[in-house]
Amino acid sequence: MTLDDVLNLLLCAADDTDRVFDVFDVQQWPSGCLEMLCGLGILREASGGHLASCPACNGGHRERIEYSPSATGEDRMHIWCPESMRVEVTAEMCRGWEINPRGIAKVIAKTMDLNGNFTEIVPSRLWRLGRVQHGNTTREVLLGIGLHLQDAGSVTIHVGKKGRSVVIVPSIVPDDRVWLDVVPVVISLDQITSLGDVRLEIDGLAFMNMITEWDEYKNSRSLLPHDPKEQEKFLEQKIASGIKASEKDAIYIAAYLEFGSYRRAASGLTEQTGQRVTKGQIERAVIRAGGIDKCMRLEDSRSVSRSVPSETQDIKKKMMVYGKG
Repeated sequence: MTLDDVLNLLLCAADDTDRVFDVFDVQQWPSGCLEMLCGLGILREASGGHLASCPACNGGHRERIEYSPSATGEDRMHIWCPESMRVEVTAEMCRGWEINPRGIAKVIAKTMDLNGNFTEIVPSRLWRLGRVQHGNTTREVLLGIGLHLQDAGSVTIHVGKKGRSVVIVPSIVPDDRVWLDVVPVVISLDQITSLGDVRLEIDGLAFMNMITEWDEYKNSRSLLPHDPKEQEKFLEQKIASGIKASEKDAIYIAAYLEFGSYRRAASGLTEQTGQRVTKGQIERAVIRAGGIDKCMRLEDSRSVSRSVPSETQDIKKKMMVYGKG
């Protein structure tokens, strides 16, 4: 097993719950790896010495320890194994190591050398790591753990709106539906990290490129530029323009395709344009266009034919002109 194999194992465990690595697990790791990970704060010794790994099954399961007196007066420890029945264990076999979520957050913030303060927002689930310069703006960088779990909404609600944040996750990228607002940049650590002999290493260039690629993707689907400053400039130029009813429907439909629901589309357009847009307006536009399935098929066909610049630019211009008319 290589160092990067161990890292991938740990990143998967960070998105898991109650995962403990026992003495048999860590024996498979490269020499000094356990000590380094504990020193970095990524791992910590697990509490609960009342459990031990079964030596008869090569660490295949952990069982509760039972004690019995010995001839020397010291208690002997044993566990019950489904195959070997009563198996004696030692104190060393009771040791285990678990992921230290806060430790992971701190080592990432330190490795990336981010600006700003390190803050725990949701205990053991969400941290503000700092800010990173990207282009002409700075972006807030956060670490979220377990964002694929059922309670993820109670965590993601604390992430900034408008999709300007960069959210790092250990390994599992959550479904877009966990976000209450515009989907932010989400980057999994297994795409940008490696484990060196003495430290965690992060590929800063890959990190920046992923932010850029996400922004370009969002801009290609958005009614307005992704950068708030560009949005303001664009609206100042276009807000007074009149717009036909059919073109307004195109805007409503594009908003629905971007945000994924009538409610989110209405909220997003209201925020982007400064005009009140209702859920009913979005829904009626989609119905007039032939329903959700037809709109989705139209979007798919457009994405395939994006090599036709004239058609694409014409559609974008119509969708992006949103006025008070």
